[in-house]
Amino acid sequence: MPDLYPADTLSRLCQNHLMKTLITVVLPVLLVFAVASLFLYSRSITDDIERQYPPAGQFISVDGTQLHYLDSDHDSTQRAIKKNDNNGQASPVLVLLHGASTSALDFRHNLFESLSQNARVLAFDRPGHGYSERPLKWTNPAMQAQLIAKALEQLGVQESVWIGHSWAGSVVMAGMLNHPSLVVAGVSIAGASHPWIGKPVWHVRLASLPVLGSLFSHVAVPIAGRASIPAAVKGVFSPDAVPQDYIEQTGVLLSVRPKAFMSNAADRNYLSAWLEGQVDRYPSLSQPLLLITASEDTIVPSWNHAERLVKILDNANWQVLDNAGHAPHHSRRTEVQALIDDFIARYRAAVEAAVSIR
Repeated sequence: MPDLYPADTLSRLCQNHLMKTLITVVLPVLLVFAVASLFLYSRSITDDIERQYPPAGQFISVDGTQLHYLDSDHDSTQRAIKKNDNNGQASPVLVLLHGASTSALDFRHNLFESLSQNARVLAFDRPGHGYSERPLKWTNPAMQAQLIAKALEQLGVQESVWIGHSWAGSVVMAGMLNHPSLVVAGVSIAGASHPWIGKPVWHVRLASLPVLGSLFSHVAVPIAGRASIPAAVKGVFSPDAVPQDYIEQTGVLLSVRPKAFMSNAADRNYLSAWLEGQVDRYPSLSQPLLLITASEDTIVPSWNHAERLVKILDNANWQVLDNAGHAPHHSRRTEVQALIDDFIARYRAAVEAAVSIR
């Protein structure tokens, strides 16, 4: 009886079946195994980061959203001492708001410590960053300002000066616009205030995509992000040198955790378009505003932000730090501190003068 299939035909059929099995069964299994392994490794990195940088402050619930913050005053005695140091006048509370890819820890070892010598200072993890929750995937600057304003009211704060770096410059402006009786003055350090042309880098855009963005953020970001942090930080500071122990002291690694990374990606993706609606309201501002910029800052260039503000606001004071990069509150701490101290002193003097006239 003749063979139904010649030997070479049978061999080809076996090879085809083997290839089909490899493509439809083996490769998917290997892919799932690889993704699962990367996910577990990323999860372990995230756990290690949170063990290294646990919450350093306190929590407050605002409309069901938990916010994490640092408070320089631990009891009423400290507040009374600071009030007496200012001729009996209650000083406005200073509120520190961090920029993108970081948390309230960005201020802990610089402005938070020095400013708290003469005033109560609060530093918030903005919603979605550090250990603060985020009510929505995209919580715009006005929403963030509202959450922080409500938190301040719960903490008994009546007047405050908001000090924001980089991305948080937009929150300072929103706070001044929407809560003028609470935010009596503002300081923007290399702060964003106006829309710009251009798109974020690819990994930021990818992280904002439905499903794929979450997969990318949970599987790849903790691994690749941790490795890329030193180079990214160097770029932020350039041409300034990165201070020793900056990465360790500021807990910047918290930003490569999946949820924090996705919050940061949403902030960076959607801010410019959102600011198109806020800028039209700037001429209505009446509070004092200090703008501190760096001449070599290419991340938030002053020509597109501070320079445009001073053209429309008579109450804006613009100070430029020569040969500095995007993080002058670290690289030029003494100069930034002096500018803020002088701004606060002038504000207090103006308030006292107004009270004496009455």
